Amino acid sequence: MRSNTYLIPNTLINWGFEMKHLWSQIRSFRRDEEGAVFAIFALFLVILLGFGAYAIDMSYAYTTRNMLQVTASASALAAAPELPDKSAAIAAALAYAEENMPAANHGNVLDTDDIEFGHWDVINETYTPEGSLEAGEEVNAVQVTTKRHTDNGNRLDLFLAPILGKNSLDIETSAVAYAKTAVAWDVALVQDVTGTFIDEIDDAKLANETLLNCISNSFVNSKMGLTTFSGTAPTTDNPDVPPHTFVPMAPVGLPDNLENFNTLNDAINDIQIPWWQNSWGSYGTHVGIGLESAIDQLDASGSAPGVIGEAIIILGDGKPQSTQWAQGFYSESRYYHVCGGNCSSNELGQMANLAADEAAAKGYDVYTIFYDEENDDVAAAFYEGLIRGAGQFRRTPNSEELDEMMFDLCNSITDLQLVR
Repeated sequence: MRSNTYLIPNTLINWGFEMKHLWSQIRSFRRDEEGAVFAIFALFLVILLGFGAYAIDMSYAYTTRNMLQVTASASALAAAPELPDKSAAIAAALAYAEENMPAANHGNVLDTDDIEFGHWDVINETYTPEGSLEAGEEVNAVQVTTKRHTDNGNRLDLFLAPILGKNSLDIETSAVAYAKTAVAWDVALVQDVTGTFIDEIDDAKLANETLLNCISNSFVNSKMGLTTFSGTAPTTDNPDVPPHTFVPMAPVGLPDNLENFNTLNDAINDIQIPWWQNSWGSYGTHVGIGLESAIDQLDASGSAPGVIGEAIIILGDGKPQSTQWAQGFYSESRYYHVCGGNCSSNELGQMANLAADEAAAKGYDVYTIFYDEENDDVAAAFYEGLIRGAGQFRRTPNSEELDEMMFDLCNSITDLQLVR
């Protein structure tokens, strides 16, 4: 009886073993490949987190450093005016540091030990700590160093950088402010009241008040005067042309000169665009005649002891503009010889520049602030061309910025400077 058993050829058996071995190799390769991919992924993840740590933590550190720098600058500027009273200077610096970076949020960013007094050499632009001063060098500056630092117990802890082994940063910044010896400035203010200023005159008056407040609160001996101009002379007595506002130079420093201060403040508030400046008989714009008036004011007043600066500040909104209605008044200018008859707008501009040259020859610095709603580069260039001496030019298309510009300008001519 035959059996039902089947015999498998050896070749088939061998092929089966080979396939099993191949499959085993494939599975092993897959396992090795998965391991390699995982390793690559892990490496990529570390790199990705490293970049994240750099982007996030460095941005955080950069922002914090900027805050520290602003705080150092503000604290130094607050402290310098208190010199030579060092106790008051320290108190002012600490108060401003707390105001800018409250300890509740940032820890103690300014220690008393990090407020240092010294001497600022204006000529060489160098700062020397008090302990290294030579005989005759006075303390006139303060250096403030603000910190997010281990020493202050407020180091800057990082977010992702710890995966790279960096847990925190120590950051510090410093600023030096210099206070000159108490000096004063005399300022002749010249305000444009031409018809184009009618909608913005209140903003201009606010800027003028800001200048008065700045000067009067900075120096007791400072004097200030006011001239308004259009196309005619500020003191014209022609019955057909109402006179412009004219307040002679007088001491305005508070609290000693309250009466003079009030007189000038009232005059600023009373500034109006003349009715005839908006009628068919407009008298145009003659910047030079206002500048001449300012020179005459400074000439007549003389400077008090301790006054080292005399400035003319012109606030206007347009370049010189000649009109037929004002031709009869141009002869009131001492530079009338430029035209000697039918004066053109360009000739009025030449007259203004000659007046600016006269101011410079007498040591008067000329500053200009130009309100530029029309984005008139030609007019802006004219106003910039009038600056003389240490004068500065400022320009804005927004009349609401005149107040801030005047404040910045006043700070630039008073006794306080951030030097480093």
